[in-house]
Amino acid sequence: MSTVYDVARMAAVSSSTVSRAINTPDAVSPATLARITEAIARLGYTPNKIARSLQSQTSETIGVLISDLTNPALVKIVKGVEKVLGAAGYTPILCDTEDSPDKEQRYLTDLIDRRIDGVVMVPVMDSHAAALLQQRGLPAVFVDRSISPDFDCVKINNVSGLSLLVGHLLQLGRQTIRMIGGPQRTDVGQERNDAFLLFLERYGLARDPDSVICGDFTIEDGYRITHEMLRQGRRPDAIVSANNLMGIGALKAIREAGLKLRTDLDLVVFDELGELGELLDPPVAYVSQPSMEMGVQAANLLLERMRGHVTRAPRCVVFEPVLVRR
Repeated sequence: MSTVYDVARMAAVSSSTVSRAINTPDAVSPATLARITEAIARLGYTPNKIARSLQSQTSETIGVLISDLTNPALVKIVKGVEKVLGAAGYTPILCDTEDSPDKEQRYLTDLIDRRIDGVVMVPVMDSHAAALLQQRGLPAVFVDRSISPDFDCVKINNVSGLSLLVGHLLQLGRQTIRMIGGPQRTDVGQERNDAFLLFLERYGLARDPDSVICGDFTIEDGYRITHEMLRQGRRPDAIVSANNLMGIGALKAIREAGLKLRTDLDLVVFDELGELGELLDPPVAYVSQPSMEMGVQAANLLLERMRGHVTRAPRCVVFEPVLVRR
């Protein structure tokens, strides 16, 4: 296996000049760079990335932490992040925290110890990530949820999304609408729950303590809450699910109850249901968020921070959702 010293001998330069040519080619004259490039090609030399990271104090790796790898929307966010970071020469390291604060902290600590250059993450509920990132001085961008105003974030406009869903149900003539809500301890859950109650009041719809029953953005909670709603004395004629996974659980409960969508009640969902949504008949209306574009934006924000191109205060980029009806 060829070494940097072999390249140096063939190009008739010092090993330090070869290192400069690899790491900062602008610092080497064009003629010298050409000889070194030719020697590298002839010898098939591959620079040792670990050694380079020790010299440059960078690893060219990025931590990408998401809360649930089974969520189609989060998978698209990861694809958007990878598209940008890969093109920029970085290697993403993906971790599924499964919405566990302990697991998130363990992954994040391990990644920091591995000298990652930055983090893009969907933070866990009750997360301590912000404090850890600030302590280590590591650039980071939060996606979908924000747990600290001290970091850039990329989100969807949750109020607009609920406006679209409730408005659609009103057009269908639905009046008794309940919501499978998100967890109040997350900003995204609280924003969606509060927006739903706001629109119930704005449109003069019935509102009571059971208008929103909160869950943890899981299929299991969607099933449990919908089952509870359908057993109540006054069954709703429409249900809003605060996310796609709870929407899948709601569909299971509705089917088990022997009810039919459109005929007996309507279900609308915040975010798409993935391949399952394509198979539903009748289809379920949902609010779509540009997940891949959100991932692209998050990665670009992180690159700006890591490269020192911005010194401004952290900002939150908010995308607008779109109602999808089939």
